[in-house]
Amino acid sequence: MTTSSSSFSSSSSSSSSHHHYYLLLFFFFFFMSFISTTTTTTTTTSPTTFIYAGCSQSKYPPNSPYEQNLNSLLSTLSLSSSLTLFSNSSSSTFSSSSPAFALFQCLPSLPLPSCSSCIHTSLSQLSSLCSSATSATILLHSCLLRYSNSSFFGHSDTTLLLKNCGSSLPSPPFSSDITTMLDTTLSQLQTSSSSSSYNVAGAGYFQAESQCDGDLSPKSCAECVNLAVRQLRNACGGAVAGDVYLGRCFARFWSINALYSHTPSSSSSSSSSGNEGEKTFAILIGLMAGIALLIVFLTFIRRAATDGK
Repeated sequence: MTTSSSSFSSSSSSSSSHHHYYLLLFFFFFFMSFISTTTTTTTTTSPTTFIYAGCSQSKYPPNSPYEQNLNSLLSTLSLSSSLTLFSNSSSSTFSSSSPAFALFQCLPSLPLPSCSSCIHTSLSQLSSLCSSATSATILLHSCLLRYSNSSFFGHSDTTLLLKNCGSSLPSPPFSSDITTMLDTTLSQLQTSSSSSSYNVAGAGYFQAESQCDGDLSPKSCAECVNLAVRQLRNACGGAVAGDVYLGRCFARFWSINALYSHTPSSSSSSSSSGNEGEKTFAILIGLMAGIALLIVFLTFIRRAATDGK
């Protein structure tokens, strides 16, 4: 009878020990997951977020041969966007003296259905923003579309189209390390720009990407990206994010740390300050909750240790 009671006590103690063990694992992984999500953030910008549109002042006449060539070409490219991430072509079907030239391009990370959707959105916006323009360019976050009545294929263009900078980096003593991370990230973009038309880079709290139009030569692409990065350093070197769009390429960077993250925006300063205040408050609440979870976690560790004796 004594043996049976001893066996029952041992079994109960073992079951309790396993129970605490599983609870410890649960709180540990929950705590680590929570801390991770409150200290880092990822870009969730929609592929079709509007960036820039440029339209020529010259207009083509309604029902002109050029309009017919252009409509035919854009329709073909629209269909092609469901099959490939880049295409450039020309059309002179209706008149050899009024040819149309166009290209589209999507980020390599974009699935084909999303690329097609992005290009369709571009076409829709072009029709309203650049109606009857002889040449036009539209940039969305993850795709671009250009057309013209003269060939631009393979031609370099480093004209500044758009430049945006995010909020300022934090003041010393932290800014030195953060600035080094940003400098390393941008240097990686410059180094890799001669080997690929699309590049990504990252160091510490920062990530970056650059892309040239797919018809540019490696040399022209490298020159364009290097210039874009230099402009980023000069204009946004003290910011947590920045975008520079040139005629045939772009370079942009952003922080992946929630404490420093702020996407470049044309919002007013009052609106921006309000958003930053909300972010800071949310971060503080998150950290307080994280500390509370840590206390609970340590309490379970002590209790498990006591029960094991």
